[in-house]
Amino acid sequence: GSIIFGYGFHSVLPDIQNSLGEQEDDQSTRKDMKKALTWAFSVSFPSYLSVALLGFAAFGVDVATDLLISMSFVLSSAAMYVIWVFVIIKTATEATIYNQGAFAMVDDVFGITRKTTDTVMRVIWTVVCTLVALYIPFFNDLTAICGAVSMTPLSFVYPVIFWNSKHGHEASTLRVWFHYL
Repeated sequence: GSIIFGYGFHSVLPDIQNSLGEQEDDQSTRKDMKKALTWAFSVSFPSYLSVALLGFAAFGVDVATDLLISMSFVLSSAAMYVIWVFVIIKTATEATIYNQGAFAMVDDVFGITRKTTDTVMRVIWTVVCTLVALYIPFFNDLTAICGAVSMTPLSFVYPVIFWNSKHGHEASTLRVWFHYL
């Protein structure tokens, strides 16, 4: 669940594609989007895999689900503070990306047009969400459950259903049934 939660960025793909801007030909937009996704997975998958393998190699089966807990016994306090600063920066940027839809809705509902007010609302939202996350015990378990429940259908179930409903009549029966396995 945690790994799927980490890879669950596909829910923001429409926002990312929208940020590419309107282009005259749709083929160019698709090409840019494919290039962005290829680079995203090419960088993120080896990063996740290397951290997982190195964590297991360093700590064996006793590695904690949160690798930083295992590392806190080995690294100095100063190194851990630097790591936590990077974690906070990463979480803050992810929060702003994942909440683009909510921000757009709040802007529309309250008629916010000034960039200063919009920025203040986004900072407040991100700080509140971060504080809630900090004070929820077992937050890693919560993200694992959220990842398993929400991202599994989005990643593995719905794409198959949508592909079969769109292309199922053209594809062979064997291929359609294979998708449901």
